[in-house]
Amino acid sequence: FLYLDVVEGVEGIGKTTLLIKLYEDLKKHPEFNPVWVCMTVFDPLRKGSRANPDSLVTLANNLDDYRQLLLELATEFPQDVFGDFGVCVEKIFAATLADFLTKEVKVDLGGVTIQTGNIHVGAFSRLADGQLKTGDVIIKVPDQPFRLAIAHLKNELTQEFVERVNKVEKKVRCVLLMDNFQLVLSDEVGKWFLSGVATKLDNTVVVLAKTQTTTAIDLPDSMMIGLPNFSLVEVELYLSKRLDLKKFPKELSKSIFNYTGGHPQAVVLAADLCDSLQKRNVEEKSFIDIFGEIPLEHAQKLTKLVDKIKDSIQDDIVKKSLEIGWVVRRFDADLIRHLILEGQKANDPQESQKYDNIMSRLEEYSFTENHGEYYKFHDFIRLSMERRLRKDNPKRYQGIHQQAAIYYGQKLIAYDRDRKDQSSYLNWFRYEAYEWQVLMAEWLFHLKYTPDRQFARLMFLQIYVDAFWWWGFYERFPFCERLLSEWG
Repeated sequence: FLYLDVVEGVEGIGKTTLLIKLYEDLKKHPEFNPVWVCMTVFDPLRKGSRANPDSLVTLANNLDDYRQLLLELATEFPQDVFGDFGVCVEKIFAATLADFLTKEVKVDLGGVTIQTGNIHVGAFSRLADGQLKTGDVIIKVPDQPFRLAIAHLKNELTQEFVERVNKVEKKVRCVLLMDNFQLVLSDEVGKWFLSGVATKLDNTVVVLAKTQTTTAIDLPDSMMIGLPNFSLVEVELYLSKRLDLKKFPKELSKSIFNYTGGHPQAVVLAADLCDSLQKRNVEEKSFIDIFGEIPLEHAQKLTKLVDKIKDSIQDDIVKKSLEIGWVVRRFDADLIRHLILEGQKANDPQESQKYDNIMSRLEEYSFTENHGEYYKFHDFIRLSMERRLRKDNPKRYQGIHQQAAIYYGQKLIAYDRDRKDQSSYLNWFRYEAYEWQVLMAEWLFHLKYTPDRQFARLMFLQIYVDAFWWWGFYERFPFCERLLSEWG
């Protein structure tokens, strides 16, 4: 029986917060097995891989995304019950590809065994593009049989995954939490998951979070949960948990409600502002005056609130850190220190000491997100502030990008220096290393906004072509897709 809940609401309403809270609470109970995944990494627009939705290449790429989604979900199930899904996937692909080549394309494999997931997934993409060769012969792929082979693979993967989840369900209750599902709702990955996985699970709760879109999820036994704005009572309740309301005017809750319209993200920012001002012993009347003027647009309200929060901060390091956070996509204490000091005194022990607790100081604000290996500001807030800074202070905006490019450039030099003893051939493997990919992607991203646009374009082309030569020419390489989408 399917238990499908669809959580829907506008940006900043609290969908992600709700799913994370559910995940963390369920993790505390051994009788539940929560699984959380964000669909952002499967967004076809981000990947730039859906130019022609009806082409064989697109269909093969959809299959690869679907495979990766199921593999990611599989990692959060108990492996002693769920088993090694990755090995099973490789066997399914290898058997299907061998069968397709021998029956439909009439290729003699000559006893060669196709073993790894990367090889046969890449082989399917190359088959779709008509680029696979055997000896000196280019394989010409029949269109319809190839589409049938992909459909067969999709069904085999789905059946195997569902059987394993249902097996786990006999021991614990499974809950699948999937954020930003609107990104794949119109794509094959989303359609395949809904029709093939979600409707076939015996006793699993599936919770999908999505923004309001024209595409609806119409499945039997599903329940739509719309997240509304806070009521006045809920605003008062939230503020009572965040602030000591005895120290604030009685009209504060109503003023904040009228100003924000009860939008949760805006209410949280208002509480951040009140907390910051209260620490400075601001007069009571000032709190009401702050929320007196109501801008016309919702985005204006948010940026104005963040402006007031920044103005209320007396710590210069925190103020500058906020500006940096509007521009960069990820940060930690090391990057903040280098960008504020512009590299001059970043290694000075006395200067560095001032930044020891900068992350905890930034985490006091509701829009700071801790992603484990890095921090970032909530995109809903960050992008509005980034656009405003770019318009109002282009020199400062460009300066942050320039210093960030220098920072990541130094990190890349250090990465290569640590591996200087490797052979030139082994150095090419850095294109597959996650750490190097992150550093390079951030360096190119910031380089794009520096004054020397010609140099930035040349560096992008060099890295892209090298990466394509190393992997992309032979099979699908997501790093190349990422670079194209960010430079598009």
